[in-house]
Amino acid sequence: MNRSGLIVLRGDATGTVARLVAGIARLPVTMPAYALVGGVAVIARLATAHRSTQDVDTVAWSEDGGADAVIRLLVEAGGTKVADGVLLEGVEVDVIGVGDFEAADLEGLDTSDRAFVVSHRWALDTAEPVRISVVDEHHIEQAGADMRLATPAALVAMKAGAIPRRRDEGRAKRASDVYDVYRLLRAHNPAGAVAGALSEAPHGLAAWCARQIRLLLGDEVERTARWLAVDGSPAMQAVAADDLRAVGALLIEDLQRTHPQSGDDTR
Repeated sequence: MNRSGLIVLRGDATGTVARLVAGIARLPVTMPAYALVGGVAVIARLATAHRSTQDVDTVAWSEDGGADAVIRLLVEAGGTKVADGVLLEGVEVDVIGVGDFEAADLEGLDTSDRAFVVSHRWALDTAEPVRISVVDEHHIEQAGADMRLATPAALVAMKAGAIPRRRDEGRAKRASDVYDVYRLLRAHNPAGAVAGALSEAPHGLAAWCARQIRLLLGDEVERTARWLAVDGSPAMQAVAADDLRAVGALLIEDLQRTHPQSGDDTR
């Protein structure tokens, strides 16, 4: 695979990051177009294991837009079918299927479902080829994998879409989604890179994300901070409402400057 960049991660004490990256390396080369998303992707984009995660999330293309064909391919490669994907040599690989669609195909979907479809397909289309290398304290590689990695902007869009879909049983994941958005914006949007990328997203995704971020990190930021305080890890609990508000305001300002006429096709 042509590499546009090398991401070096320091292995954690439990060996989880190395195990997950080794699992990614075992994805079959015959797997159709896919991108790494979710917690491991955020860790890669931040170049640090900023929170715990236990599985690998992917978005993959399939002709019918579902995950079944991709899962069958992974089973044929030696995996075992589990709830949302495949257990491949001890690593759970969750698969979200996406297909081809036109704007008319989005009609009739509610706002949340439209944003889900658009953000995940955009993540696949804009993913970048990278190599992730997990090293120990002596800089000796423990695991490495070539892959297509979702961009920071696509990860923000997907996380922003996941947060309102979380129910009571997903409160811990909601907190980690918020924390991921905060860390990604703090790391990648000081110069407007996330906003600039979002401004080019299709089907009104920029406008939808702007509204979600305004709610989460602006109008209702005190509630969002309580999610971190009640359901988050100690690192998440240390993030105050003012911290969230600062990164949110910067994104909104950037989107208004770079994409002032953003439409709202996700309504």
